[in-house]
Amino acid sequence: MEADLNQKDNQTSAGVDASSNRSWALYLLLSGAAWICIGGLLALLSNIKLVHPEFLSTCPWLTYGKTEPASQLALMYGGISQFLIAGLLFAISRLTGQRESHSISGLFGAIFWNIGVTLGVVGVFIGHSTGYAGMEAPRYCSSILFIAFLVMGAAALLPIWSTKQERLYATIWYSLAGVLGFVWVFFGGYYVLSWVQPHGVLGSIVANWSSTNILHLWIVGTSIGLLYYISPKLTGISPKSSSLAALAFWTFVILGSGAGLTELRGGPFPQWLITLGVVFKALLVVPLIFLSLSLKDSFCGGKVNPEGRVPYTFALISLVSFMIWMLCSWIISCEYFAKYLTLTWYQQGLNQLALFGVAGGASLAVTFFALPRYLGRKFCCESFHWFAAISYTGATCLLVFP
Repeated sequence: MEADLNQKDNQTSAGVDASSNRSWALYLLLSGAAWICIGGLLALLSNIKLVHPEFLSTCPWLTYGKTEPASQLALMYGGISQFLIAGLLFAISRLTGQRESHSISGLFGAIFWNIGVTLGVVGVFIGHSTGYAGMEAPRYCSSILFIAFLVMGAAALLPIWSTKQERLYATIWYSLAGVLGFVWVFFGGYYVLSWVQPHGVLGSIVANWSSTNILHLWIVGTSIGLLYYISPKLTGISPKSSSLAALAFWTFVILGSGAGLTELRGGPFPQWLITLGVVFKALLVVPLIFLSLSLKDSFCGGKVNPEGRVPYTFALISLVSFMIWMLCSWIISCEYFAKYLTLTWYQQGLNQLALFGVAGGASLAVTFFALPRYLGRKFCCESFHWFAAISYTGATCLLVFP
């Protein structure tokens, strides 16, 4: 039986149209764009210093050990995360058809989120970093980020509990998993690293588990949810099977939670832990197959109207990037390739691909779909999608392959 996963808006969505959340969403998009510009400049500077360490060597604030984590903090938390929250806000409000808005609390949460990111970047530059890769934000910054995300996540997800629909869409599955997963992993990771302060290799294990789960559950998982929302909107064809969507969701959440342990290879860590990560990462091909079969018809079975070409282009970039990311992750789980790729920049390139290719593409697809509805007018010309696709793909390649 064909599942009704078209995720078309409620009958009342014409009145909803996320207009009550417009100020909050536009603030998230504008501040996210600003942080991406800042983080991009810092990333460019760190890449230059990686090749030419003497560049700006007289300034102790601009060493590679400070510009690189500061750029990742600005890009992941300041840029991509705010775009994802704005995308969730638009998608969930339209899927649930709820007029009730928590935009005031969400806007305050977004303001404090940006304050936390600012303190984190400044804290890294003045030497207050935790020293753990992927979890560099200082302790005082992590507390602000946690509370701010809790407020924003609750404000974005509360319409789910108010809806009268009997069935939840795949977008809502991934939204709940992403937000709740981020809250759990972020709090647990920073609590152990900043307050418990473990000794020996335990700190590195906790930091690796936390950072990779934030990437898998929040960044990539939420992006998949946005793809389930935007693809039927653009082609008019829904995914054929809710069972495939459910299998893709559960296998991705379960296997993705332990796949990052493979990054511990080559270090003084328990071998059973690394083997567990290898098994989980090798099995990631299973959700890739389920997800590809689930989204095949909604991406390839319909005709996209001219107004939807820009968001469709970014959605396609996101889906293709996800497939490449999953396949390349599977490659590094093989022992033959791992002995050549471990302790290289291969894994860092995969992380950048997930951040900008998968998450950036999905969030921009929803952004270009939502902006005309927020602003009440056509946002870009019909031929803009070629320029957008080429420029964004080129920028992503420069970050993945510096």
